[in-house]
Amino acid sequence: MVSAAPPVDDALVQGPQLSDVEVQQLRVLFDRFKEENDTLKTELVVNIMRRLGFNPTPAEIEQVNNLVDAAHGGIVVFDDVIKAVVFLRSLPKRDQEHFNQCFRLFDEGGRGLLTRDEFIRVMTTYGVKMTPEEAEQFVALAPVDGEGNVLYADLIAKLVVTE
Repeated sequence: MVSAAPPVDDALVQGPQLSDVEVQQLRVLFDRFKEENDTLKTELVVNIMRRLGFNPTPAEIEQVNNLVDAAHGGIVVFDDVIKAVVFLRSLPKRDQEHFNQCFRLFDEGGRGLLTRDEFIRVMTTYGVKMTPEEAEQFVALAPVDGEGNVLYADLIAKLVVTE
């Protein structure tokens, strides 16, 4: 049984607002996805969020979809996308150490690496599961040692933005 995502606290949507430059950048991105009537389908909001560097979990995606689609029946306007960004910014950040701890569970030798096949198996089996193609894209980004093993701590440092 899948539990429903918790409701979005209205105070979070009123949180730190976007600067004028951020709104302009978001508008450019929104315009790439929008339809002729200056709207887009709710399911496309996650694509915009990912292009902005967010990596929402399935529960966070459901919360965002509920937030932006509250009154529009599957259609989203630009102001809703702004609300989604403000909401995602308000969530606790997952830091490098969090991800390193997750991979250490599979790193039997404690050497900071996983074989290519083991890395793909972990990425397609546990947590927020990726498709094999998505996992392959991560492997392509990953630093490797001389034997082709994925250096996961280096990959995480490369991908996780610190403020």
